[in-house]
Amino acid sequence: MGNIRSQKRVLPIFCIRVKGNKKMEKNTNQKPHYDVSKITGKRYNVWDQVHIVNIEQAKFYIEQGVPLMDIDFSPSRKDATRMMVVFLFNRDDTQEAWDVWRQRKDE
Repeated sequence: MGNIRSQKRVLPIFCIRVKGNKKMEKNTNQKPHYDVSKITGKRYNVWDQVHIVNIEQAKFYIEQGVPLMDIDFSPSRKDATRMMVVFLFNRDDTQEAWDVWRQRKDE
C-alpha cells in the first residue's frame, strides 16, 4: 500500500470547484493549503483558486492577462473513467475578466 504521507493529498472536488456561474463563497475558517504547480512553478493557496473546465473561458482569461496558476486533471462528472483538464486561476485576479466574460455570454 505504501506510506500514506508519501502520497499526494487529493482534495475533494466539491470543496474547491466553481459550479457554472455560481462562485463558491470563500470560507474564512479554512486553513490555507498551499500547493506548488508542476507546470508553472507558482505557489498558491488551493482555497483561493477558481477551477475552469471550459477551454474557451480559460483562453479568454489568459488573453485578458490573468495569470494561470496551474493545470490539473479531474474525473468527469458524467463519466468518472474520463479525465478533464482543469485550469486554475486566482479568484481575485479573475474578477474583472469574469465580469467581461459574463457580459459577453449574456449578449
